[in-house]
Amino acid sequence: MVTGPKRRPVGGRGASAALAVAALLALAPASAAADPTTAQFLAACPKADQLQRSTGDAERMLRCLVDTARRDAGVRMLRRNVKLDRVAARQVSRSIAENRLDHQAGGSLQARVRRSGYLRGAGRWDAGEALAAGRGSFATPLATVRRWLASHAGHRQVVLGARSRDGGFAWSGRGAAGVGGSSPGATWALVTGWRR
Repeated sequence: MVTGPKRRPVGGRGASAALAVAALLALAPASAAADPTTAQFLAACPKADQLQRSTGDAERMLRCLVDTARRDAGVRMLRRNVKLDRVAARQVSRSIAENRLDHQAGGSLQARVRRSGYLRGAGRWDAGEALAAGRGSFATPLATVRRWLASHAGHRQVVLGARSRDGGFAWSGRGAAGVGGSSPGATWALVTGWRR
């Protein structure tokens, strides 16, 4: 997660310890037992376990799965944001061109979100990014969201972050990151954020 400038200082005795505990609790992943089952995901998002053929269908399916996981975790669904969509789409294109997944490709997430115009007028903000690539059954939207939810590298927090309000979704039917094999591949990106 990348955090923007904070304008309101927090002070007082014990504030540092309280903030440290709050930060750890905010970053701690929710229990995996709370994740929707495959049947629940497929009831909400039919065909999420199949390879996608069009960008529109793939991105709608990704959003459906993310919102299903968020609803199940008790957090509000994401509003689709065109500026974050562009950040996600550029990262997918860059990943394919460079044949690797790298959150720093094209600059830091902070720099890429700032260039998009998403932060215009924001005093406080936060953004997160999850990337994935796969082939065959690992290229489906369901497999991708399941891998993010099982991740201990912050991807779960990007999907389920309670403060996130906006989301950008991107997909390509081409695999990135040197994922070998002859089966069809896909590259996915999710960028989430909030601003005030």
